Amino acid sequence: MTLFILLVVTIILISITYRLGKSFHLGVSIHLHLKRELKQVRKKLSFWKDHPAKQFEVLQPIYRRVSYAAFRHNNRQTVRIEKKVNDELNLLIKNKVTSFYASCLLVLKGIVVLIGLFFSLGSTFSVYEEYQITSFEVDAKPIIQSVTGVGQAFNQWFTSIEWESESEVEATKEITLPKNSKGMNPQESQYTLPEQIMDVTDLGKALAYHMNRQEKHFSIQYVGDTADFGQTIDEAWNWLEVHEPYIFSMYEDANSQYTDYDYYVDYELAVEYEITRKQAQQVREKVNQIVRRIPENWSDEKKVRYVNDYVVRHTAYNLKSKNSPYTPYSILMDREGVCDGYALTTLLLLEAAKVDVRYVVGKATGELHAWNMVKLNGNWYHLDTTWNDPVPNRPDEVQDDYLLVSDATLREDHTWDSDKYPITNKTNFK
Repeated sequence: MTLFILLVVTIILISITYRLGKSFHLGVSIHLHLKRELKQVRKKLSFWKDHPAKQFEVLQPIYRRVSYAAFRHNNRQTVRIEKKVNDELNLLIKNKVTSFYASCLLVLKGIVVLIGLFFSLGSTFSVYEEYQITSFEVDAKPIIQSVTGVGQAFNQWFTSIEWESESEVEATKEITLPKNSKGMNPQESQYTLPEQIMDVTDLGKALAYHMNRQEKHFSIQYVGDTADFGQTIDEAWNWLEVHEPYIFSMYEDANSQYTDYDYYVDYELAVEYEITRKQAQQVREKVNQIVRRIPENWSDEKKVRYVNDYVVRHTAYNLKSKNSPYTPYSILMDREGVCDGYALTTLLLLEAAKVDVRYVVGKATGELHAWNMVKLNGNWYHLDTTWNDPVPNRPDEVQDDYLLVSDATLREDHTWDSDKYPITNKTNFK
């Protein structure tokens, strides 16, 4: 009889804990999703604090998005989920005290779930011990399997919580710092999503954030001046081209549309890329591998010469390459490509080695061309790794005719918009 009672109590405890855990999971998902959404419109809500109707127009799309996300991940009644989202939203926007209360309430529910799990496990082991001392031949294996199943389900609840957005999870990885170098990837901090997208620069950074992860479909909520958003889009893409030339060059095509809600704009994009996400990761890993060979105490001049030699020695100029010849992937993995690939590869390697470098677009002998500029000892110089590579290819030969040269020297056969780029030192580097 004791064994039977313990078994019934255990089943009840497990059932209650399961229900509590499921409710806790839903609550955490809604809470975190709402906080992310509200962070994007915080200034709008503050601006309309004395106009409830305007605040409602800002909050209604958030309510719909969070409710829809909850419907997709939970098989619950629609009315119950909508009420839960509504209650949580009201707590978060009312004031700081109620927002703090909502967070504390979730923590308390989590503690209750853990306590329930603890007592469920304790009761289960009590059943097992009681079985050991009774003469009944009860098979404990199903009980143990049930407990294991509950533990696995509980773990799935927590691992499935959307602590970050899907794009961030899948976010792709950034270039890591090598142990034996001063540091890599000085632009790493740029790939963060601004809290609120309010101007051209913010929108450009948001594009860089999503495109660096090679997301094919994403949306950006713009809360700045929406009067001429079409022009804002053009200027944001121009910002991306100037400040993030690698990311800009790696997109092949993009389709977009936006919806103007008067107080904010939803900007939706579908982007195709020159290389796959896996290939982009291989490029990052290869850049790490190459730059790790650079000694810590080398000057920027030595780093530039090393990168120039590496790119030239390991690349053959070839327009008909296996993969797109305009990408660092073709240069680093297939060892072939054209000027865009040369210049972008040089850009990535020198950025990783902490050398101040620019990507330059212009013409050479009348044809479209790309190369780099580097800054040494406070002065800028041109570096054209493509034209330092002999044609036809001679792997053991590296030329230096276009290594650290001045504007005057390069203008003999190159042209560019000088207003867009720094003025170099008057003479070549010596």
